[in-house]
Amino acid sequence: MWLTLTFAALAQETPPKETTLSPQEAQCAAPDDLQLTASEERLWMVLERQNAEIKALHARVDALERDGVNRPQIGGVQGEPVIIRLGEVTPKATSFGAPLHVYGTVRGDAVAFGGDVVVMKSGKVTGDAVSIGGEVHVEEDGRVLGRVIHTLGDDAPRPYHALWRKLSAAFTFGALGLLGLALFPQQVRNVSDALQQAPLRALIAGSAFGLLVGLSSVLLVLVVVGIPVAALLVLITLAALALGGVALCLSLGEALPIPELARRRGLAFLAGLAIVAFVGSLPWVGPMALMVLGAAALGASARTLLGAKDPLRDP
Repeated sequence: MWLTLTFAALAQETPPKETTLSPQEAQCAAPDDLQLTASEERLWMVLERQNAEIKALHARVDALERDGVNRPQIGGVQGEPVIIRLGEVTPKATSFGAPLHVYGTVRGDAVAFGGDVVVMKSGKVTGDAVSIGGEVHVEEDGRVLGRVIHTLGDDAPRPYHALWRKLSAAFTFGALGLLGLALFPQQVRNVSDALQQAPLRALIAGSAFGLLVGLSSVLLVLVVVGIPVAALLVLITLAALALGGVALCLSLGEALPIPELARRRGLAFLAGLAIVAFVGSLPWVGPMALMVLGAAALGASARTLLGAKDPLRDP
């Protein structure tokens, strides 16, 4: 009798209460050959539902990080660095004329134009780390999953990088200047004559022309339709400045008391380029001198309509 009552009481017991397991326990699959009770089947369904909700939550977080929550970091105004802070996630990062420091995560490419890319210990770049005119520095625990591309190699000692950049720029301008002398000899001669004839007038004209182009470009950019016109003005100004720079170096070289330079324009141009490079490398005075020389070169080029007008014949 007592055995019968005991078995009846056990049969009437309530099923065990459902418990919530951790995601690691939820990933454990039940073997197909085991027969589960009704309560175990209900518990298994709860665990599967929780596991699906966790996966959906992770997918949602990744989608927000890629598309909505963090915007691309683009900047670097007046030498201010672009910083991807610790814990920050951005789809890409770009800087212009400034360094790019990565403490957080860049889910794409990290690119710096005219500055260095520095990936800190906590930083991660899933794409490429690219520096045009600078270097890419990756600290010991920093990670770059893509390629590391930069124009300055790591084998060059860092204290000499500034000198190397200046020499590279001088050699590049020298090659382009010699090409310009060969292709457009008369235009270069006209601009050079304008500089020698009235250097002060060329300086004033270049300053006014540069200011006018700058203001006009800003106004045209504000009007979206005028952006192509602004781009065209900038290209014309750069062409005038390049032509004026070649003519300026030629004038300086021919002004030296060396007869050989007066007969060979290529040597005169290179000698004048060496003078400009030396003056530009002087501390404090160099940048101001380059600005003055650049304004004079731009003014002479503008006064002769990019060398099309002979200043000695047409006042």
